[in-house]
Amino acid sequence: MRTDLAELYKKLKAYEEARRVLTEALKILKEQRDDLQNKIYNVQYLMLYAKCNLEEDMQFNNWRFKENIDAR
Repeated sequence: MRTDLAELYKKLKAYEEARRVLTEALKILKEQRDDLQNKIYNVQYLMLYAKCNLEEDMQFNNWRFKENIDAR
């Protein structure tokens, strides 16, 4: 449900709220046992966190992808 709430905030462009929800979720996961399902949730939360950061950054007019010369 936290993923759904963060996705909704992202769609509403409330990136700060989305990151707050995801940060809380990551803290809770850290306190729980380290099993496969929690690792899956951890990756989902981190990917959504990164998407929120990227979408927020892309709103600036001068934003663009930078060429990664190491990827050639």
